[in-house]
Order: sequence, then structure tokens, then C-alpha cells
Amino acid sequence: MNILEKLRNLISKKSANLDEVEEFLLSKNFGVRFTEEFIDKFKKEGKDYVELFKKTVKEAFEGLDTTVNLSKEPPTVFIFVGSNGSGKTTSIAKVANFYKKKGLKNILLIAGDTFRAGAIDQLSIWVERLNVDIMKGKPKADPASVIFDGLSKAKDYGLILVDTSGRVETNENLLKELTKIEKVVLSKTSRINEVFLVMDSLTGLNSMEQVDAFTKAIKVTGIILTKFDTSSYPGVVIPIVEKFRIPIKFIGTGEDINDLEEFSYDFYINKIIGGVQ
Repeated sequence: MNILEKLRNLISKKSANLDEVEEFLLSKNFGVRFTEEFIDKFKKEGKDYVELFKKTVKEAFEGLDTTVNLSKEPPTVFIFVGSNGSGKTTSIAKVANFYKKKGLKNILLIAGDTFRAGAIDQLSIWVERLNVDIMKGKPKADPASVIFDGLSKAKDYGLILVDTSGRVETNENLLKELTKIEKVVLSKTSRINEVFLVMDSLTGLNSMEQVDAFTKAIKVTGIILTKFDTSSYPGVVIPIVEKFRIPIKFIGTGEDINDLEEFSYDFYINKIIGGVQ
């Protein structure tokens, strides 16, 4: 059942129970601020709940630029951060595939996740499938050193995607390592086009703690929300952008390598309301 079908069922009752509407929106992780604003609009502006809902969602995204920053002169450099299990490594492959299909040539993946067992192998498999290059070190090697070596050939590439070790957002030492990696990348390329925080939408509002921790460690410029196709918490996008003012740049919509969509208000609203107008 999409969001609007459920709202219709609640609002079309002889006496709309706004407490139930509030409970429903909060259960879908739209957050307190959004929920209160929607209910307030509904009380003041009447019963066209479809337009009111879409209007309230759109207001949450106002002022945020979801355009991905690409360099006019190569290379474009993306850094990927995120907690273990968020879908970070797969998202790197999806983004590489996304831009390869758009015609970007000479793509390099740097396997900076040297601590998670199998991370380098997983990225290597994707590299073979995509027919792009990879720079990898030995397991347990210093991630910053691996990234430094990979960036030594930066001028040969149009797009460089840097993987980092999966972080536990409460581990201060791992988070501090991101600061070191940031300095290495800037020293070698003088640019970081995007720092993508990869987040599992199934974690719901627990993701707010992740955003808070990672933004303190490195300047996050965009979020990639994974597993959105199966998420029971579609509203989680709203409190993230309202609190942190960080744009969602991509949404993962499935397990296939092509299941990645650039984020936009229109895409998001159509996804959660099931095309209802």
C-alpha cells in the first residue's frame, strides 16, 4: 500500500482521525517536524490531502541542490563513506557503471576498505564486470597509503572512486582516519568533488546518528540511500534533509547494477505515492 492510499483510508473516514494520521507518518519515519507541518496545513487548508502532502514534501527539499558535482577538467573524485552493511561497495560499482554508461572514460576504483574481510575481493569482482581499473593494497594495509598510491596516477583518469573502510559511527579512531584520507586526496588531486555517505534506508531514523557522526569526521556533500525499493521507512529522507541540509544524490532501487537513480523531488514523490496524482 502506498503512502497516499493509507492517508486516503484515514482521512476519508466520516471523521478524520488526525491522531492516526500522525501515528502513521511517524511510523514511516517522516519525522515530527514534517508530520506536524502536514497536519497543520490539512487543518487550515482543507481536504486536498494529495496536494498538501506533495507541497509539504517539496518544501523540505527547497534550497538543496541534488546535482552531482563533476569536474570540468579530469579527474572527478568521489569518496564513499558509510557503516558496514550499508551497501557502500555495491553503490560504488553502481555509480561507476552509471557514469560509464554516460560516456565517462578511464575510471579507477581505489580499494581503500582494507579492513573488512572480502571487501577488496568484492570490489575486484565488480571491476572485472565493469571493465574498469582498480588500485588495491594488501588486506590490513594503511588505507591512506593505498589511496595515496592510487592517486599517483590520477591524471590518467576521468573518474576516480575511493572506497573507505566501513565505519562504526561510535568508533572515534576509524572516524579520525577519514580526516587523514581527506587530506591525502586533497594533497594529490587538489579536489574532492563529492563525499558520498552511503546509508541503508532500512535503518530508519537510526540513520540520523550515522549522519551526525560522519559529518563531524568529513565534509559529506551528498547521500546515497540504498535498499529504497524494499524500505518500509520511505519518509526517512525528510528528517535527514531537514536537519542536516545535505542533499540526497542517488537512490538504490534494487540489487541489479543498473538499479541506481539520480535523486529528485519528482522521482521521490512518485516513488512513495505510487504515481497517484
